[in-house]
Amino acid sequence: MRLDPQAVPVELERLALSFNHMLERIEDVFTRQSNFSADIAHEIRTPITNLVTQTEIALSQSRSQQELEEVLYFQSRRVLADVADGQRYAVPRSGG
Repeated sequence: MRLDPQAVPVELERLALSFNHMLERIEDVFTRQSNFSADIAHEIRTPITNLVTQTEIALSQSRSQQELEEVLYFQSRRVLADVADGQRYAVPRSGG
C-alpha cells in the first residue's frame, strides 16, 4: 500500500515519500530473509544427504562397532561444520 505523494497535502508529501521508502526497505528485508531461508535449506540438505549415504554404506559393509561410530562421528562433524559455514549467508544488517 503505497501513498501517492501527489495525492496528499504538500505538508505531508515528505512523510508520504518516507513511508513509501520504509515499505520498500521492509519488502527488501522480507525478500532477503526468504532467500536466506532457501539458501540455508539448500546448504544443509547436501551434507545431511551425505551423512545418510555414508551411514548406509558403512552399515552395508562388514565393520566393527568402533568403525561405524567413527564414520558417524566424522560425517556428523562435517554436517556441523557445513551448518556453521552457512552463517556466511546471514542477511546483512542495514545501516539505516
